[in-house]
Amino acid sequence: MRLTTRQLVAEAHQAARSLPPESAKLVTELATRLDVTRAALCESLSERDRLAADARRNAGEVVSTLHHVAAK
Repeated sequence: MRLTTRQLVAEAHQAARSLPPESAKLVTELATRLDVTRAALCESLSERDRLAADARRNAGEVVSTLHHVAAK
């Protein structure tokens, strides 16, 4: 069985309901931390992509300016 991270988190929270209290707390905490880590990773990847796009755009502007200056 191959689950996505979101599915795994949901399954862990569901499974925790049938566990003894101490085990349930542990599984719930692990699932919550995994979910938070996934969200932080997604946010970091989005920021990386935005910064990479900015860098490519800025590099293109520099090249365009250099070509313009060289043509004078």
